[in-house]
Amino acid sequence: MKTRIALLLALVALPWMPGQAKENEVAKAMRLAAERKAEALTAASRPTQAEVSVDTTRKGNVIPETLFSQNVNVYEGSGDGKDAAYNAAVTSMGAKLMRFPGGGYSEFTDWENYKCGKLSWLPIDMAKGIAFAKAAGCHLQICVNAAGEWNDQKHSVDEAVAKAAKWVQTMNVKPGLYYTTWWEFGNEDYDKLGNTAAGGTEYGERYVKFYKAMKKVDPKIKFGFQCQHDKTDFTAASLQALKKAHLTPDFLIEHVYPIWMQPDQGRGANAAPTWDKTLYANNPYVDARILDIAGNFPDEVKEKMDKLVADNLDPKLAGKIPVWVTEFRSVLELKYDDFVDSLFCAQVLLKFADQGVQGANIWDLKNGYNAKNICDFGLLRSGANAGLPDDNPKDSPRPTYYIYPYLAKVFGRQLVACDAPDYAPMDTPGNKVRAWASKDAEGDVTVFLFNNSPDAPAQATVKVAGFATGTEGKLWTLESAGKTVEGASEPILQRRDITVNGQVRPDPASLPGPGSPIPVGNTFSVTLAPGSMALVKVPKGNGPILAPPPVVKKEKKSEPAEAGATASAAKPLVAAAKPGEVILQDFSMDDKGAFSPWKDDKGSALTYEIKDLAPGGKPGEKMIAIKYNHVGGGWCGLFSRAGDDWAGLEIGKPKSLVMRIYTKDPVEFGMALADDAKVEIKLDSIQTQGGKWETVTVPIADIPPAFSGKIPGFNLYLKTVGEGEIDLDRITLVK
Repeated sequence: MKTRIALLLALVALPWMPGQAKENEVAKAMRLAAERKAEALTAASRPTQAEVSVDTTRKGNVIPETLFSQNVNVYEGSGDGKDAAYNAAVTSMGAKLMRFPGGGYSEFTDWENYKCGKLSWLPIDMAKGIAFAKAAGCHLQICVNAAGEWNDQKHSVDEAVAKAAKWVQTMNVKPGLYYTTWWEFGNEDYDKLGNTAAGGTEYGERYVKFYKAMKKVDPKIKFGFQCQHDKTDFTAASLQALKKAHLTPDFLIEHVYPIWMQPDQGRGANAAPTWDKTLYANNPYVDARILDIAGNFPDEVKEKMDKLVADNLDPKLAGKIPVWVTEFRSVLELKYDDFVDSLFCAQVLLKFADQGVQGANIWDLKNGYNAKNICDFGLLRSGANAGLPDDNPKDSPRPTYYIYPYLAKVFGRQLVACDAPDYAPMDTPGNKVRAWASKDAEGDVTVFLFNNSPDAPAQATVKVAGFATGTEGKLWTLESAGKTVEGASEPILQRRDITVNGQVRPDPASLPGPGSPIPVGNTFSVTLAPGSMALVKVPKGNGPILAPPPVVKKEKKSEPAEAGATASAAKPLVAAAKPGEVILQDFSMDDKGAFSPWKDDKGSALTYEIKDLAPGGKPGEKMIAIKYNHVGGGWCGLFSRAGDDWAGLEIGKPKSLVMRIYTKDPVEFGMALADDAKVEIKLDSIQTQGGKWETVTVPIADIPPAFSGKIPGFNLYLKTVGEGEIDLDRITLVK
């Protein structure tokens, strides 16, 4: 890293000499970008300081053991209870539940005869699934077949209901194979029944029938219902069907995959989609995005779920029905084996704990190695590819596996207040440390610390209040190790192995291990290496008790509306849309996540600010002021939410896009309007005259037939090279 900084500084320090040709605009932009990058790298290498305040007198949620549950699959043959190493690895994780028979396979298999029809090759049946759960010390968490397809045939709803009720009977009553409390209704049925309001209505009506039949067999079971935050039409209609039936589900199911990446398109910049040119696996900027959103994405998901429940079931139930995240991970699927995924998943699990999430199942224990894409969803290596070191030895863990023995067995169950400095996103200077704290059954305190910066170490000064501490604690430090998929040592967050207290990939049977001694007290320090995490257990003792600090309530950037209210209730008064128009964005609401800049790793950059409209703006009218530096051969742009909330904006098939815009000089840029399936309307060349406010109208002639007509947001991306500013007042679509 130091060599790279020195080289950059040397390159950008060369002055222009008489007789040399003056640099053109592209070269100038590249030089300025290199200077800024060198300055950023120099600043990033300096250690940062973070004061972490723990107050043991302020209790948070109790973490349920079900938060560390797992997913297994009937298509993976070693989950039969006979693989001793596999059994031991799961036991070491502290897992208590296994979701079975595994995601999508629940929707086209028959629990009484998994090996039938086109699936006669499946290696696992019900008996083997039970044997594996018992051998690993777990119970099952069963997904029933909601769609009614098995043995290569579609079956009636009544047949599917009878099949599910018989499953409850067999597991829990007679013969009582293995008592199962937690049951789920299908898996992502917006794919099976249709991601539409009609599909959602069918899902809700089916749930009512399954619920009554299964509860009749065993009233004590808990039956979950999928409330997917990003499938709003489907979920809203399904909840309305429950409201009509006067039925409240036992728990809500959510799947969390915050960033989608197409694995078959490769890992380099050429694989980035048109709607986000930064989104490719080898881009360190993606690592930064992953860790930035680990702290806020769970809150955004919860807000959307609560609003869906309030608007479509009952406002009084918003935030009251238990939530279970039965699938989650970072960036599908190329990043799962990188160390960054372990940092993301640990922080997201702790955010779930903060929220009071009832349970969570990471995807998944074993999945099967994809030799073409050089990746695996699984936490444990399959060993199925003898010639590939990345898939061997069999049953050996990947980095994300290791967070579980420490969360389940070292970190306590009782959360206590833990405050760190405000977190600064990766593209801004400031604190990159996050922290959580807990008390365990023995009364000891554990602090879980994360340094998300891949460049700079962090010095965390921890103050523990309301607790008489001992003097010697235990430390477990988890850091990246090995090489990246490209065989390089950097970026460190893309390395594919792990060390725990300096030991590379320790044996699961040895976990969590005794820890290393560390001096502690009511104030102590921990040095966190770049891109690392650490747990410190502080034993109770006879030391002085530090008085709890005063509670300071942090102001939210935007207060949520009351349950059941629409987001537009708090919107400033601005001009309404004219007949035949849809307001794509008027920039009047700057709530969390509504706008997000993106950039390359070549020095391109973009910032924005929401300002009062000037000149001539009326009270409440806003504009967005975008400053950019677009390096030749690179890219930068801005994602903007469509409309005033996250429910998605219905735009149909518009004829043109109209915007009021100011640029000092002529500027060319493009826009992409993509639906949830990433089918997009692309306007690749929008040009301004410059020097004045102007209204630009762009005809829309080419709309893909598969375009749904509903978009969550849009991307604006620069084509003009160099530095400049764009002021946007309002963007509308004309139908």
